[in-house]
Order: sequence, then C-alpha cells, then structure tokens
Amino acid sequence: MNLYILRKKRFSNILIEKQEVVIDISGDGSSAGFYQKVIFRRLSRTGTACFRNHVTVDGIIEPLSHFNCSYVLNASRDQITLFYRDQAGKDRYGMVKRTGKFLIFSAVLKNAFVQETEFWDLVPLHYCKDYNLQITLPAGTILKSAGVYKVDATGKETELENIPVIKMRQDSRDKMIVSIADYFYTETFRVRWEIS
Repeated sequence: MNLYILRKKRFSNILIEKQEVVIDISGDGSSAGFYQKVIFRRLSRTGTACFRNHVTVDGIIEPLSHFNCSYVLNASRDQITLFYRDQAGKDRYGMVKRTGKFLIFSAVLKNAFVQETEFWDLVPLHYCKDYNLQITLPAGTILKSAGVYKVDATGKETELENIPVIKMRQDSRDKMIVSIADYFYTETFRVRWEIS
C-alpha cells in the first residue's frame, strides 16, 4: 500500500491499522454485548486530524465503559459518536498525533437484533487496513444464511461473493466472522444474516 497516494488523493488523514468489533447476541435478541477496539494513527506529518466513529442501531445503546475516548449519545439513544481522547485528557478535542493510538469501547445494545433477518453496517469514517467483525448468535438459533453486501447511495445492495462469511459453531452457538482488508471510508458494506 502506498501511503503517499492516500494522502495525495485526500482520502483521510487518519489510518486505521486494525478495527475489531465483537457482537454477542443473547436470549431472544433483545440484548447484545458490543465491544470495539480501534488501533489508528495520523498519516501526515503536518496538520491536524480528528478521529471519530459512529455506532447506530435500531434499538437503544447503553454505554458501559470506554478507554481513550469520549462519546456523545443522541436523544433517541440509537446512535453514539466516539471521539479519541487520551486518559490524561490532553487530546481534549480528539486531535491525533502521528504516533500510534488506540481506543476501546463497550456497550449493551437493546432490542437491536429481534428479527429473523438482521444486518450490521460497516461504515468506517477513515481508511481501514484491517476490519474484523465477529457476531455470536443466541443459543438455540441456527444460522440459515449470511453474506456481505456493498450498499450504494440509493440503498441498493450488491452481494460480494469474494468476501466470505466464516460460519462456525462454538459452545452450542453459531458464530460469523468477516474480515475485510483495505477498506475505504467512501464504501458501505453490510453483513446480512437469517436465523431459524
């Protein structure tokens, strides 16, 4: 990957080295644990860069804990915006220096996965080298199908057969794993699955 080209094309001044998202859906889908870890850095030697990230659900977000970040939860509590901020509070406005940074955030998502067919949108706001998503389904449910789709500006979905969804069973629960490399923030991918 040529980082000079990324800067030249003005994609983003933030490079996400790795983003891990873990979703653990329990019971009837009315509650899910959400965990996210992001490792990132600023690309250019000059100027400023602000790291931010959004999480949006159909239900309600209950923030639990966070490390190296602050957040703003909207009035409906269905969207949260994360900003980088170190524990000393020095990077008060979320400005990222060139050295590597990371943040961790966890929450409970309520009434977010209660349908037989559900999806999770992957919408990075910065260029991402390695995006890893892991979703564990409730005990007693069976994963019928799962796929990765690209979503255009009109909302139309196109299935991406070149990005596999790894399906496995662990401790009597079905699990999906999706890994995407070189993920541009101008793209929206969606993981859609159906259970029985």
